Amino acid sequence: MRRACITIALLIAAFLSHPAAANVIDVFAQEFEFVPAEVGIAPGDSIRWTNVMLATHTVTNGTGSSDPLAGSIFDVILVPEDQFAFQFDSLGVYPYFCRPHEQMNMRGTIYVSGFPAAIEDEVPIAPTLLPIAPNPSRRVDPGRAGARRARTARDLRCAGPESRRGVR
Repeated sequence: MRRACITIALLIAAFLSHPAAANVIDVFAQEFEFVPAEVGIAPGDSIRWTNVMLATHTVTNGTGSSDPLAGSIFDVILVPEDQFAFQFDSLGVYPYFCRPHEQMNMRGTIYVSGFPAAIEDEVPIAPTLLPIAPNPSRRVDPGRAGARRARTARDLRCAGPESRRGVR
C-alpha cells in the first residue's frame, strides 16, 4: 500500500512539474487587417504573425503611435511573406497595430488569460460590465413582478373550445 501511495505521489509530482505544451497561434496580415484581430491564449503560448500581402507591415505593441509605450515589447517590420513570433508569458491584454496602416485601423489584441488557447475561428469575449437601467417605458407593479396570473373563464372567452377544458 505504501509503495502504491509513493508511486501515485511521484506521478502527480511529475505531471505538475511539466507544464502543458505551449501553443502557437497564427495571425495573418492581409487586406490591411490582422486576421483574426483578437486572440485569446494562455501564458507561455506564442503568436506567429505572417505577412501574406505585397505591402510591408509592422507588428508593434501598443494602442497607436501616440502611445508612450508603443514598441516597448515588440516592433517588427514584416516584408511580404515574412513571419514573426512572440511568446507571451505574463497575464494581460496586449494591443498591437501596424505603423504604416494605423490610420486604416490595422490593429489587434492578444488576451493572455491563463486559459488554453481559443479554438480556431473563435473570438474571445472580453468581459464588460454594463449597468442595467430599468426601461422607463415599461411599468411593472413591484408586487406582481414576475408573477403569473391564474387563467380564469373570463380569460378564455375568446379562446377556442380546446382552451376551455377544465375551466368552470
